Amino acid sequence: MVGKTGSMCLAGIVIHMVWFIASGAALPMVWFIASGAALPITYSVKKTKRVVVAHEAPLTGGFGAELAASIQEECFLHLEAPVARVTGYDTPFPYIFEPFYLPDKWRCLQAIHNVLNY
Repeated sequence: MVGKTGSMCLAGIVIHMVWFIASGAALPMVWFIASGAALPITYSVKKTKRVVVAHEAPLTGGFGAELAASIQEECFLHLEAPVARVTGYDTPFPYIFEPFYLPDKWRCLQAIHNVLNY
């Protein structure tokens, strides 16, 4: 599991990002966050006071739900907006329509604007 941080400016908004690359299933990542050892994530949340979780799985029961719940547990008093999730849709899809199913940059940007304007 590799954790990286970075910042970028998009449409006049400075975005602080934390990437996690987990080999294998998402379960080790969930344990890593729930164990309180997720220093890059909690540091970033306390610094920015807002969170957008983006991933390709469906909204219901996806990896982002566990990530959002763990962030909510650890950083509730530091958040100025609810944790936003940008995910795939809760529906089966044929692989030919995968580009329409997966979260794209426009859905992520809309979620960022919603969190900033909360």
